[in-house]
Amino acid sequence: MNKGVGYLLLFSLLTGMGGYFVKLVIGVSSEQILFARGVLACIFLFGVAVFSGRIEDLKLKHPLGTLLMGLVEGLSIYFYYRALETTTITNTTLLVYTAPVFSVILAAIFLKEKVERRTILGIFVSFLGVLIVGGPTRFSVNPVHMWGSIYALLGGFFYSAMAISSKSITEKTTPLYAAFWQYLVIVGLSAWFALPMSTNQFSTNVTPLLYLGWAAGGLAFLLYMKGISLVKGQIIQVITMLEIVVASLSGIFLLGEQINLQTLIGGVCILAGIFIVSSKK
Repeated sequence: MNKGVGYLLLFSLLTGMGGYFVKLVIGVSSEQILFARGVLACIFLFGVAVFSGRIEDLKLKHPLGTLLMGLVEGLSIYFYYRALETTTITNTTLLVYTAPVFSVILAAIFLKEKVERRTILGIFVSFLGVLIVGGPTRFSVNPVHMWGSIYALLGGFFYSAMAISSKSITEKTTPLYAAFWQYLVIVGLSAWFALPMSTNQFSTNVTPLLYLGWAAGGLAFLLYMKGISLVKGQIIQVITMLEIVVASLSGIFLLGEQINLQTLIGGVCILAGIFIVSSKK
């Protein structure tokens, strides 16, 4: 197996389980989870830099671009957590995974990249799936679900914005730099909104918080950056779709969540649209 494929498969496994561990957190707000994840990820990544003799990689470069990268990634994670508060792991992951579609739209607007007809078709099919997964019939029955769907879509939008904004940063620095400063910016920004976490709150949730900070945070990001450097672009989206499978199975078998026909049909449309957008002629 190609090493890059292995890195991306492990990344998808770690991040796919992230929703389950967020659901395990008790009595802690999304802002507090975001702050704790950032702190723990920074500690992990700083340790990697020290033990690998790459502390120089952490020296600040391109401050404005680095700030923007951390800001949009922080918003992406925050809205992902808010979505998990009000809807299922499967719905959240499917809707956040519209990020590749948003990336195409943002790239066309800000990078002036040409949008082909097949790409427009893929965008249409994906958003048809979005309407089915979080459709109007659900909104009328459960308005809370509507907000969960909106939060998840915002998470996907800001994730795609992070991919666009970090392009120049990752080309000029290293994966370790990008990961560390991304989370350090998140810590600085979330500290303004997160209420102080008590010792009891942290000790009660120490396992899921450590997982989110170290496994789904620092380690997963390093694996992703390493993987995409070794695998062709159109294959990356296909491999990382494993995250949706892992997330859905964790919700079904570990939390007893239900998946209905509406979610399955919408999910197929979203994934089909992403395939169309990500594939080349």
